Amino acid sequence: VCSSDLSTNLEQPFLLIRCKTFNKLWHINGFSGKVLTMNIQEIKDWIENNSNMAVDLDKEARKVPQLQATAINFRANENGVLKLLELDLEKIYCDRWIFYSGKASPEVYKAEPFDLKVMKGDIDIFINADPKVRELKSKIENQKIKVAALDEYIKSLNQRTFLIKSVIDWNRLQQGLV
Repeated sequence: VCSSDLSTNLEQPFLLIRCKTFNKLWHINGFSGKVLTMNIQEIKDWIENNSNMAVDLDKEARKVPQLQATAINFRANENGVLKLLELDLEKIYCDRWIFYSGKASPEVYKAEPFDLKVMKGDIDIFINADPKVRELKSKIENQKIKVAALDEYIKSLNQRTFLIKSVIDWNRLQQGLV
């Protein structure tokens, strides 16, 4: 359902994710901070649409491996985006540390004035309150929620075959076949 290709452009590496399920093409650029991916509602909708079991248990049992493969691909893509965001956070953290410690170039302070002298022990407080850092941390938390939702769905798919077997056994018991 989904496929991904890593570009060979050394100046601007990116990851292309093609997804037939949502008829979308995502371009993930880990170095610019621009990340386009599935939103949490799309993940919830996909999980909800694929969580209902059909009456035909034989067909449903054969569908489980396909659903698992799709969910694992989605999880791998979303986890890849999470890793890119975490790498971006490390870079922004370093840049903001240089900024708040007063070691940035004069051009940086002209573009973004900052007249305070921050003690070394207080730099982390300023960095954690920085809007750029907070925005990226918010994106990371949202991405973690998406990965966790997909993890839980994959766990439920692992149990689905046992549930199907239990329903079949119950039907046999009711029909007196056991």
